[in-house]
Amino acid sequence: MTLMWRTLCFNSNHSETALYTAASEAASAQGQFWQMHEMLLNHGQKRGDDYLAEYADKLGLNVTQFVREIARKVYIDCINQDIASGPT
Repeated sequence: MTLMWRTLCFNSNHSETALYTAASEAASAQGQFWQMHEMLLNHGQKRGDDYLAEYADKLGLNVTQFVREIARKVYIDCINQDIASGPT
């Protein structure tokens, strides 16, 4: 059995939703999707991109790569494809 997770944030233009989705994808590229997903759920009261680098560091990610990929919107096409393929 294969579990597939699709990104279905309601509005990719909503800055916080898009930011957290991109953070999850950037963490996934380093093998830590579920760990970042859990971190974001458990620390939702600490919001904003200042905390994302802290979370990445706590997970042992390459923080420079993580932050760079988010800033360059590396995963925006993948995110938008998931949104487009979801329920309307």
